[in-house]
Amino acid sequence: MASSSNLTAPSHLHLDTAVLLRGLISDYKRRHRGRASTIANIARISAAACREQGVEDSDGLLIVPYIEEIFALDEEKEKQRPKVTFPFAQNSDESNVTPLHRQIRDYIDVYTSDLTEALRSLSLSFGAPTFPYDQWKNVLRDVYVDFDRIYGYDIDLERQVCNAGSWLSAFDIYKPAVLFAFPGREAELQAYYRHIQNLFFYRKESFHGHIISYDRAVRKFVGGRRDVLFNEIAKFDMLRMAYLNECGVAFGVSDSPANRGRKRMRKEL
Repeated sequence: MASSSNLTAPSHLHLDTAVLLRGLISDYKRRHRGRASTIANIARISAAACREQGVEDSDGLLIVPYIEEIFALDEEKEKQRPKVTFPFAQNSDESNVTPLHRQIRDYIDVYTSDLTEALRSLSLSFGAPTFPYDQWKNVLRDVYVDFDRIYGYDIDLERQVCNAGSWLSAFDIYKPAVLFAFPGREAELQAYYRHIQNLFFYRKESFHGHIISYDRAVRKFVGGRRDVLFNEIAKFDMLRMAYLNECGVAFGVSDSPANRGRKRMRKEL
């Protein structure tokens, strides 16, 4: 139970601290900052003020009135907001959506509501895997991650994923980052890893470039959908036919950085 001194702590803070905290509330009211970052800043300023002014507030009661005001503002905004149903919501087919689909979507909703604050919090997290900062944004949004950007990042080398070994190494960097942001996807990612690994194993090395192109297409496809997971291999049949069948429309088409660079050069000429 909180001590009586803690209950009266708010009156013991210096006026300049209260003014700072009120300023944060005003910024939030004018929508200059997101809720998560506002609460984090209130907690940080309050903790620093307590240390400097010798105020005991181990229960965090000092910031309770400010947080309550933030949530009250949110409730008021919600009441005033017109109820709008987006047209695409009416066409949303959730018949094949699993709890994991919903869980991933909910995580994305949280992260993208204040992506800057999510990245800041991530950078302060203990145990976060080594990963390029610019690609963390894509992980939190659960969209396509460029393996060429993460392969060799931990030893500060620019490398290109061009064979089975480099792809497997890149995936081993990618997987911990995804699991750190989205717990519960271990089985999903492992199933996809085995799928690509088997494609490499049962095809000649000269064919591996096609598999890498197929993988890029799959990861872009999954990243653009909320109703597709990596372990739903059957949903990739059309892509597999296009990229891995010699008669496929995308067979032999590379989307590597080098090839994209050559395309740009031809356009400039």
